[in-house]
Amino acid sequence: MKRYEFTIDLDPSEHTHQAGTHFKVVGKRAMSYKDMELKRVEKLLNIYMARNKPEEKLDGALGVTISFFKHQETMNGKKLKQNVWKTTKPDCENWSKTAIDVLKKYFMHDDNQICDLHITKKATPGDGYIKIVVRELEE
Repeated sequence: MKRYEFTIDLDPSEHTHQAGTHFKVVGKRAMSYKDMELKRVEKLLNIYMARNKPEEKLDGALGVTISFFKHQETMNGKKLKQNVWKTTKPDCENWSKTAIDVLKKYFMHDDNQICDLHITKKATPGDGYIKIVVRELEE
């Protein structure tokens, strides 16, 4: 079974896919567009994921684990000394959407292939980063 594991040296942006996608009506049609911050985050994720992509997109069922470590000096008024669960915004689902969209471009044919998804978010007193694991699942 193939497994790809890599770390992205990028402090996760508080700007989520949901916050960065906007809609406007042009004539009688509604159109969506991404703001500049979401485009910036996507560009950085594309750079890191392109470096770690498989030679060919993976087939079949996949498991994906995405761990967000957001730099944060304090939590609940106390100085952080170690990684702790981040119980504040943004929520896991909104944070992971952009990462999964970019993963799809390099690792899979369709995000329907993700059958096992784990997302965690922690606050860290150190530099922020994102850790991603993509693995083929056994039948």
